[in-house]
Amino acid sequence: MDSDLIGRLLIVAILEGDGPLGEATLRGTIVARAESKVRNGTAYIIRTDRQTEEAIRVYTPDSRFLVVDLEDLPPSRLPGMPDYIGGAFVRLYAREEYAPKEDASSFIKFLGSAEVVEHEGQRRLSTPHAAYAQAAAEVVEYARDSAGLQLALGCSSFREAAVVMSQFAPPSGYSADSLGRAKFLWGSFLGESILKDFGGRWFEDPKIGEVVLLPRGPLPPAKVSPFRVAERVIKKRDPEILLGWLEEVKKARTSTEFLPPLVR
Repeated sequence: MDSDLIGRLLIVAILEGDGPLGEATLRGTIVARAESKVRNGTAYIIRTDRQTEEAIRVYTPDSRFLVVDLEDLPPSRLPGMPDYIGGAFVRLYAREEYAPKEDASSFIKFLGSAEVVEHEGQRRLSTPHAAYAQAAAEVVEYARDSAGLQLALGCSSFREAAVVMSQFAPPSGYSADSLGRAKFLWGSFLGESILKDFGGRWFEDPKIGEVVLLPRGPLPPAKVSPFRVAERVIKKRDPEILLGWLEEVKKARTSTEFLPPLVR
């Protein structure tokens, strides 16, 4: 399989928000196998073209090469291979110092996530960020009207928010549609609160869905999924779930692990 890929051109469309790069399309030719950041994963070194070299020069002292890490994605899912069906999502790493091409261990600077596409201009993932703020405002209004609580964006409101989430579900439970709406409303409130207190940004992760990215300095940002915890609190009617989740978020922010922590 590797021999089939050496010499192939890869075009990667950056998923803006998961790293320092803004919206961009990068190109390079696969020149060697590299070690993946995940166990039993697959990664390749690509030789960047001139335009890509210029685009990433500010982020690395050696813009000639990048590592494209497929993680657990099989190489057969790449464009031009037998199992390509779209959605070949990868992580990109650059060097922190100039080094020989063969030295794959020097690629430790995370540049972000990207989709490997067949051609430039192919549609990329996007997230309607304004919808989260609007949904959070609806939650504040709902809590005021239904429970007489004046919630404010921020983690200090989580205990009161969890009580409303767990106590005001319909007696017969939510239908599939209404549960989905409740998850989005409360997950948006939780996510916007995390952003207000800790900074970061929304990001549509291709494997997880909507997450909040929390900055960790030079390390890849931590990923927080506010919608999954909202569903657990709503279904189990247990406010303590949310408070425990918040502690995990705080730990993730200060984690020094290279791979981005994930709090669901």
